[in-house]
Amino acid sequence: MKRLILFLLFFTFLFGNMKELLLIESKLYPKIVRLDKSLKDKEQITFAILYEESEKENAYEMAKLLKKQGINVKIVPFSQGIPNADAYVLIAKKICNNTLNNLLKKRKLIFGVYPQSIEYSIINVYIGVKIKPLINPYLLKKAKISLSPIIFKVAKIYEK
Repeated sequence: MKRLILFLLFFTFLFGNMKELLLIESKLYPKIVRLDKSLKDKEQITFAILYEESEKENAYEMAKLLKKQGINVKIVPFSQGIPNADAYVLIAKKICNNTLNNLLKKRKLIFGVYPQSIEYSIINVYIGVKIKPLINPYLLKKAKISLSPIIFKVAKIYEK
């Protein structure tokens, strides 16, 4: 019973505080990018953070957290287009299919920030008893990205 109460408190705290969620994601996402077999330079990674205008504060918070780890970051609103990067972080509740298709053509990993964004991102975070990467295999295959098999041993697979 105590475990259940602690878990519920942790879950409520985590989703009640966006900064805590961003902190977890900022530590996990760079490690996952390094598992992309097509990535040439695994030391100098560049993330492009694409955000909708209402999420500007969260975009800059995520950029700050990634920069602390030595990651290069480009912060771009969706209205300005899609820059070149090694991976993309989407900070939006929903994106249009045209934008998603343009991102998939780049053949780079697409991370979502919000739990419900797994439908338009390749990787997100699953928060349950353990925190795990959540992989959308449909989009992974559509983007033609090959990841190191080790991630599939620890990740949860998204099933629509």
